Amino acid sequence: MDDMYQPAALFIGLRYMRGRAADRFGRFVSWLSTIGITLGVMALVTVLSVMNGFERELQNNILGLMPQAILSAKQGSVNPQQLPEREAKLNGVTRVAPITTGDVVLQSARSVAVGLCWALIRRRTIP
Repeated sequence: MDDMYQPAALFIGLRYMRGRAADRFGRFVSWLSTIGITLGVMALVTVLSVMNGFERELQNNILGLMPQAILSAKQGSVNPQQLPEREAKLNGVTRVAPITTGDVVLQSARSVAVGLCWALIRRRTIP
């Protein structure tokens, strides 16, 4: 193998990895360090991949159901089948669904709290 065409970093790294035959402990520490760094980088790449996948799933499945815009009427409710064409065909709108809201009381073993509940009225399967 011709050493002249290897990248400089690889050439220097391999040169110091081989080391001298007399310094066995130094070579052992060098190899152990390399293995440790390799395993650390592999673990980091794996964790980042899993977290990116989880974030994408969270955005698609959970955050996709949160309303980004709410259309309301001055009196009564809005019928989604009677929406004007310009509201229903906005750029980036993937679905229009009616929602209902209500006040709720949340209770746990230690405390009681009040909140607002948002619910989708599901008339068909949501992809």
